[in-house]
Amino acid sequence: MKRSKLSLVFLMMGVAGVGSAQPETAPPPREKLTPAELLVGRWRLEKVDGRPVPPTAVEFLTFTAKGRVNFLVRSLSYPDEAISGSYKLNGKIIEFCPDPPAGPKTVERTLVVVTKTRLITQERGPDRMRLIEYVRDEGR
Repeated sequence: MKRSKLSLVFLMMGVAGVGSAQPETAPPPREKLTPAELLVGRWRLEKVDGRPVPPTAVEFLTFTAKGRVNFLVRSLSYPDEAISGSYKLNGKIIEFCPDPPAGPKTVERTLVVVTKTRLITQERGPDRMRLIEYVRDEGR
């Protein structure tokens, strides 16, 4: 009788997980990228002020992790235009500083949204603010 009570106690401990060989583990932490990390990569212009970019012109903006930026415009009507320079992300402000001969004027854009697939910035135009939307370009 004594033996069966002892067996019953061990059986209940095993069911309850006491003395279980499987340790509890937390799920791995989700890695959240910073806006600066999300900015790095190649972006294709999709819309300006909500209007799609015409298919006859394509604009690419490429940010590197080392603070460099490349701007490329391809058009069926004109030769390609490329500008390189540096950039800094200060809070929500992206400061672009083109290399000579296009520089040294610094251009600022406000970072509205940056995700793994979308980049939306705002820039002051001659008469109003412009909303500029990009999608991540996977190196085509």
